[in-house]
Amino acid sequence: MELNTVLFDEPVSLVFAAADAIDAQSDLTGSPSDAIETVKAMCSGQLDGRGIPMEEGCFTPMGVAGVLESLGLPVTGLDGEPDSGEESL
Repeated sequence: MELNTVLFDEPVSLVFAAADAIDAQSDLTGSPSDAIETVKAMCSGQLDGRGIPMEEGCFTPMGVAGVLESLGLPVTGLDGEPDSGEESL
């Protein structure tokens, strides 16, 4: 799954290679790499949308989108429903 945002006036591509649903945990990669490290730092310790803190290797698309949107950053590409059967927070 891939999300897109803008950070410091630059487009950023966020790739969740192992995520097959918006609430699936995955490592976070993408480009540019320095922006990905910034996004990881902003999201680490934040809730993943199901009440679970995110950390390295355990980011969810809906959790990252929620953090970025709460900071006023635009996010596109979050399509689908949670797969865990749990309600998003």
